[in-house]
Amino acid sequence: MKIPVIGRRDDTADTPDHPATDPIEELRAQLRRVCGGRLRTLDAEREHLDARRRGEAARMRRVGE
Repeated sequence: MKIPVIGRRDDTADTPDHPATDPIEELRAQLRRVCGGRLRTLDAEREHLDARRRGEAARMRRVGE
């Protein structure tokens, strides 16, 4: 598998098999592959972790009752 270099276009970049893409979108696609498809903004990640902490705290309170 050929991994494109961000910011550099080769001669196959505009063929139907390899459409030209925005360098930012290429980077996001690479990150999705590395992260298993989970790509969140920092704000979304913070909200996710906060909700998880709240859920764990509520669960611990229920167990302690």
